[in-house]
Amino acid sequence: MRFNFPSHERNSMGFDLRSESGAETRYSGSAWAMLLNLGQAYGWQPAGTSAPPEIEAAEWEPDVYDTNDGQTVTRQDAANLAEALESLLADPGQGAKQVALSRDLDRLVHKQMVQILGEAKVGPYMEDPNPLVIPDDTMREFIEFLRQGSFRIE
Repeated sequence: MRFNFPSHERNSMGFDLRSESGAETRYSGSAWAMLLNLGQAYGWQPAGTSAPPEIEAAEWEPDVYDTNDGQTVTRQDAANLAEALESLLADPGQGAKQVALSRDLDRLVHKQMVQILGEAKVGPYMEDPNPLVIPDDTMREFIEFLRQGSFRIE
């Protein structure tokens, strides 16, 4: 599973995360996609989300992490994501891996934009000279948030 930037425009949509403990945090669409994809790159296997209260469980796609519909990530899934991101922090080569992943996601978004709007409107892909890299302190804060239990994505 690849988590995409959740919109046609980078950083256009934010994700509010609310933990069962009452903790809250917020990430841009691109940062949230990076965190999820980095987790997978370091061994996290998404367990799936629970349907938001206003959506029938039978109508919910459980692999949805990249919308802000109010779905819930379980305590165990959050702990598994935290463990994977701790592995990332221990990897001396993680900076280069983040750059590569950021560029892969940028190319994927560009490809999707071309499919939606056409190449004439989007233009050619141009590599970002400053790809998104999640700083270690931000990663540690997110891991601490994940350790506080299940959370909703809003």
